[in-house]
Parts: sequence; C-alpha cells; structure tokens
Amino acid sequence: MDFWSTLLVLFRRWYLTVPAFVLSLAMAGAVFELTPSHWVSTSVLVLSSPKNGGDITVDQRKQPNRNPLLIYDRGLSETAAILIQILGSPEVGQRIGASPGGSTQVQVGNGSNNPELLDNGSPFIYIQVDSTSQNDAFATNAKLVQQAQRVLDERQHSLGAPPATFITLSSAVPPTTPVVQRKGKKRAAVAFMAFSVIVSLTLAYGGESYAQYRRRRRESAGAGNNPALRPHPAPRPEPEPAGGH
Repeated sequence: MDFWSTLLVLFRRWYLTVPAFVLSLAMAGAVFELTPSHWVSTSVLVLSSPKNGGDITVDQRKQPNRNPLLIYDRGLSETAAILIQILGSPEVGQRIGASPGGSTQVQVGNGSNNPELLDNGSPFIYIQVDSTSQNDAFATNAKLVQQAQRVLDERQHSLGAPPATFITLSSAVPPTTPVVQRKGKKRAAVAFMAFSVIVSLTLAYGGESYAQYRRRRRESAGAGNNPALRPHPAPRPEPEPAGGH
C-alpha cells in the first residue's frame, strides 16, 4: 500500500488506531518513569615520581637502591597501565560492590579512545562509575580511589622498592558529585513507542482485512439467496434422432 492508502486505512479504522495510540503514549510514559535513572561520577588520578628520580645512593661504591617501577623511561605510564588492569578486574569490582552485571558499573582507563591501548605514555588514570543510586556512584568512586592507592603501595612493597623512591598517587580530579543521565530512560520510552506504533498499524490493517472478509462473505451469501444471481446450469445437448436424415 502507498502512503495515502495507509492514511485512508488509519482514518477508516480510527476506533482501533486512536485508542491504541493513546494507550501507547500512556505506556511509554510509564516506561520512562519506571526505568531507573543512572548516576555518573568521575575522577582522575595522576602518578608522579619522587624528587630523587626513583633511586637513592647511600654508598657511592655500591649499586643505588632503585624503585623497579621507575627503571625505564616510561615507568609512570607502565605503572598506570598496570593499575588500570587491576582496578578494572572483576575481583576488585566485587570488593567495592560493583560486581559484573550489577546496578553499579565501573570503567577505568587512560583517557584514550582505544581502550585496548593501555600504555599511551600517560600517567593519568580515569575512573567513571555508573550506578542507579546517586550515593552508590559517589561511594564506589571513592572506594576505587582508595583501592588504587592500596594496590600501588602493596606492589611497590612487594618489589622491595625503598619508601623514599615510592611513586605517589594523587587526585587530579577528586570523585565528582554524581550527575543524572536520562539517555537510557529516553531510549526505552522511544523503543516502546515505536513498538506501539507497529501494533497500531497491525490492528488497523487487521481490522481492515477482517472487514473486507466479512463484506465478501455477505456478498457471497446475498448472491446465493437471490435466484436471479444464481448460476444456471448449461443446457444439455439434445440427442440426434436415430436413422440419420
């Protein structure tokens, strides 16, 4: 059917399409209200090396004591990449109440558009927490910052780095006040509205098809009850007389 034929069907079956459209508006509003809002809190951490550059020399005749994480030129960015991997793991997520598939989700990265590129030469760690609870979003972000500090300290202690050579972790941007995100609610309402429009069109075409079917049945029944409209049997051919001419 073309556009105008579709409009004609919709107007002809208004008693089906109008209630369905009104109901779809009400249901879309209900879906928008029932879909939970999401709150997002972000923070940025930065790693910095000590003033001594990661090594201390007590005796010039001996090998200086160094921080193994700062032996290479890209030590800070590599350490940031290690922390990103650990902080984004499911184990840490469960520890801070952000289990996979739960209402609170955590994203940890280095600010790169390519999440697989962990070591991009940046000593920054970007944290984003998405939760259906405003309080949980902020609290989880704060817990993750504490976890980052704890993991960094434990790793440096385990490597035997002198405390004077420890890499320090500071908050370039502390956990922000969660901001509400309504994109999910809008997408759910629009998707339900589109589904309702399809249902309305289906009802309209279904009603039109059923009406045409009933009209054809009435016409067939009327033709069967009217003798003038009944089909007459074809006349039988008369037999030729025996004997020929």
